[in-house]
Amino acid sequence: KGVYSASNGDIYLGDWVNVKYHGQGIYIYQNQERYEGQLQNGLRNGEGTYFYQNGNIFDGEWSQNKKNGVGTMIYYQSQEKYEGQYQNGIKQGQGQFQYANGDKYEGTWIDGKRHGKGVMFYQNGDIYQGQFDNDQQIGRCMYQYANGDKFDGFMQNSKKEGQGVIEYRNGDIYDGFFKNDVKEDQGVMNYVNGDKYEGQWQSDKRNGQGILITELFEYQGQFKNDLRGGFGKCKYANGDYYEGQWHDDFQCNNKNIQIYIYIFIYYNLYKIQKYKLLNIYQLHLYLYIFIYIFQDGNGKQIFADGFTYGFQFLILKIQYFFNKIQYIIKMDNGQME
Repeated sequence: KGVYSASNGDIYLGDWVNVKYHGQGIYIYQNQERYEGQLQNGLRNGEGTYFYQNGNIFDGEWSQNKKNGVGTMIYYQSQEKYEGQYQNGIKQGQGQFQYANGDKYEGTWIDGKRHGKGVMFYQNGDIYQGQFDNDQQIGRCMYQYANGDKFDGFMQNSKKEGQGVIEYRNGDIYDGFFKNDVKEDQGVMNYVNGDKYEGQWQSDKRNGQGILITELFEYQGQFKNDLRGGFGKCKYANGDYYEGQWHDDFQCNNKNIQIYIYIFIYYNLYKIQKYKLLNIYQLHLYLYIFIYIFQDGNGKQIFADGFTYGFQFLILKIQYFFNKIQYIIKMDNGQME
């Protein structure tokens, strides 16, 4: 045993063998970092604890002056902690990491990053089980949300991507494709109430061509923002059938109305008699008012009784005819009184 003070300010206290640090000892560096543990041939080898200048502490196995084997690293500033395997000073193998925000990872590490199979426990209660690549969730996984939803499928860059199935806590089940964490492209949604949608999705909503089957109707056509929108065919449970345009889940029979109003006025003035110096005239005034209301778009509705009602035609024509409005106008010397 002995004490050695190096010219650079380092200090060693401990065992010596053949003029080398060997055995149990304490090495204090001039920057105030400190190692306490086993040494071999002047190098950190075996069990030991290293106190870093920034406050971090590592306690574990060493080989050739580097962390090798199993150890625990406590990060002072962030209050995070890693427990697991190291190789050549880097997290490598199996280990768990406790994050400052309460998240926790258990799984495989490669080159200091989460890589391979692992489980991520989030502070909010979410749990991810699956593959990691370069610290990102990539590949097949199971994701259980704190609210009770469950996802089984593929992820890329920690977001749902590609084929997957999500079971919602209310009983709804979606089986289809995802992009950038939302439902996109083709997919099937089975609703807990028995409804079923099969078709296109965009931005997590029914958008595009699809089929919606419910207890009341079966609709095949276009959707917009989760609602029937565009051209579609709908067969109702009572036998009614509609084919045509839709807007915000309603048949387009009250949208895009065009109204045209025409007014015609003409008259005839008849001299009916002459009485002394007074001329008696009869005025026939004719007033025509035409109101036309048209519906834009194509469509027809067939009711259960067989009546067909089309929409691209004149749906309302109102004509008021005021005729033979007679006025007796007294005129004196050709001037109207």
